[in-house]
Amino acid sequence: DAGSLIDVSCSTQVVDVAAAPGSTVPYQKVQQSSNAGTVSIVANDAVALNGAIRGNASGSAAGGSFALTLNERGDIADPLTGRRIVVSQGGGAQVAADSGFKDVTVSVDKLAGAGFDKLSLGAEDKIVFADDATLNFQRGVTLDSKELEETNGASVVVIGSELALENLYGK
Repeated sequence: DAGSLIDVSCSTQVVDVAAAPGSTVPYQKVQQSSNAGTVSIVANDAVALNGAIRGNASGSAAGGSFALTLNERGDIADPLTGRRIVVSQGGGAQVAADSGFKDVTVSVDKLAGAGFDKLSLGAEDKIVFADDATLNFQRGVTLDSKELEETNGASVVVIGSELALENLYGK
């Protein structure tokens, strides 16, 4: 919801580390940072990502990981509606409404600007790119769906140390 905050940014702390042999002091203060955490959202219906989200790193620490999985519940069959993740660079581009799908819109700029450097999107039926998008996530990008689709002549660039295009949903 608007006004909410999910923050998995790294933590930084000054710690005492044993000094080198022969040093005149037994310990020296050193700033150390943990890697940022993971936000993992699993949903079976439309989800709004309207609040603030952070996964910032510090120093040589890794930024956060963001994972979104949108699939049908295993205990309730829902053959009339598919699951679709709509990817937009800035979050404003949309695809035509389709009552045959339950949608979640993801803004690439929002995630990258919040410090996330690993992205995983899984949609049971489709991942749709609503506009030109550059998915630049240093630690990698995973796109898992039966179908990847671009609309409006969108051009999609994916940059990362790892890239996985998967269809773990079959069919």
